[in-house]
Amino acid sequence: MSIDTKSREYTRQRVRLMLGDLPDTDTLAAAISSTAVATVTPTNIYKYSVGTTFKIDSELFFIDSVGTSTLTVKRGYMFTTAATHSINTAIAVYNRGGWSDTELNQWINDGIDWIRPELWFIDEIIISNVSSTAVNIDISTYVWDKPFGDVLRQVWWRAAGQTTEPWKLFRDWSAQYATLLLERAFGEAVDLRLVMQKFQAYLNDDTDVFDLEHQHIEAVVLWTCAKAIRSILVDRNRFTEYSTLVNDRAGTPKDLLDLTMNFERQAFSIKRQNYKVAPITHLRRAMKF
Repeated sequence: MSIDTKSREYTRQRVRLMLGDLPDTDTLAAAISSTAVATVTPTNIYKYSVGTTFKIDSELFFIDSVGTSTLTVKRGYMFTTAATHSINTAIAVYNRGGWSDTELNQWINDGIDWIRPELWFIDEIIISNVSSTAVNIDISTYVWDKPFGDVLRQVWWRAAGQTTEPWKLFRDWSAQYATLLLERAFGEAVDLRLVMQKFQAYLNDDTDVFDLEHQHIEAVVLWTCAKAIRSILVDRNRFTEYSTLVNDRAGTPKDLLDLTMNFERQAFSIKRQNYKVAPITHLRRAMKF
């Protein structure tokens, strides 16, 4: 099955490729039939070490000890949910210098926070067959991600159902929270077109996708890489493992810091080149939700 190139899963894969941190793979040699069990039997025990993590389905495990054929683990690590898992289920094995999906997912959302104020996209919402007497219209169903500062920029109208009729700009409106306030009723049933300035929402699932363009997503990928590298600057063991993983390209903390700053410079450059200025049309009536 193909993966959407704007999805969180694909974005995380791109980050891992840039960092040279693709996880090893394994399978379960025995089913995990209870959410309380603290031992796991993998097929290849040699791939695991104390203090590292691995993922089965959507659950993350932390390794407390490694036996001859079993692992003693902490279940539901990093806010994931303990679950049952079938024999032969695939395992993603993370090295100590690497990063779990949970960490990368959080930093991807941090990157969205970082890019959100300046980069946005326009979305149009159609509300059909608005009553001829309506002056207060609930648009909460159509306004996305209100905490992120979506802005209603313009309101257009035409007679209800008249698909060939041109849209007309309506100026006599204001907004309060998620209610569109009309200063006068239309006197006939109408269709409305709302032009919204929207900001990227968080990606909370692997199938969630970016609404931004690919060049903007590239900035988030680079920002995530920088956050990931900075996270191991304060962990000597993790730094040593990662340095070995990338064949000593980051042989010293300074090398690692230089790599981080390079990622950040590229991210800022893309953000600056693609900076979007909000349209001034109807600016005095622009209302945030």
